[in-house]
Amino acid sequence: TDKSEKIEKRKKVYFEISPYPNMYTFGKGVFMNEMLEKAGVENIFKDQKGWFIPNLEAIAVKNPDLIFTSTYQLEDPIKELEQRENWRIIKAIKEKKIYHIEKEVVRPSVKVAEMIREIFEISYPELNN
Repeated sequence: TDKSEKIEKRKKVYFEISPYPNMYTFGKGVFMNEMLEKAGVENIFKDQKGWFIPNLEAIAVKNPDLIFTSTYQLEDPIKELEQRENWRIIKAIKEKKIYHIEKEVVRPSVKVAEMIREIFEISYPELNN
């Protein structure tokens, strides 16, 4: 059976492609949004369309359970996320649930299935048996 059927409550996710101040993320109509859905998580910006620069406050208000980043422009993208002003209220930051994902994920490739599995395993460690 599909493990994602066992998920009672989908975890909310923010996925950042490039760092502040030119942060990029995505909504519906981007294959990565489908990838998140297949991994059993919910994109906090699923109500938006395409690629866009999100508002810092909007991310804080949506309060993601997990943050994924594929940023490679910084030496330590996780530390940069943790140190953003006013972000300490975000559940993912408080619980240190920030994960770096290979940058190859931003283009459709054979790695997509791997990424879906990786995101699922990170998001739902209790179902990984």
